[in-house]
Amino acid sequence: WSLKKLLRTIVLSSTYRQSTKVDQKRRELDPRNRLLSRGARFRLSAEVVRDQVVSEARTQAEEIKARALSDIDQAKEKAVDEIHTRAIDLSLSISEKLIGHSVTSEDHDRIARETISEYEKIS
Repeated sequence: WSLKKLLRTIVLSSTYRQSTKVDQKRRELDPRNRLLSRGARFRLSAEVVRDQVVSEARTQAEEIKARALSDIDQAKEKAVDEIHTRAIDLSLSISEKLIGHSVTSEDHDRIARETISEYEKIS
């Protein structure tokens, strides 16, 4: 390949020749410059680019961490609720076996409250 041809192609390209000035039409069509319809007035140094990438990576990592912690908290709450339900069912089952007859709804509510109260004292 020829360096002269490469440089000629670059210099004559519309991308290289585009203006840094922003007109109203381009701003309306592409307000965030996602299509790169206008060029930057100056180039960023490598250090600035690196700092921007690191900053963005940190931000994304924090967002991922927050979502993960939220998922963990939800799973933990669900597990605790399931443990409460199983503890209540187990206490009712044991009390029915000890008493020898089924437990009324009032007894059920009382035993459930007592079980939850005892569980909360333990934890």
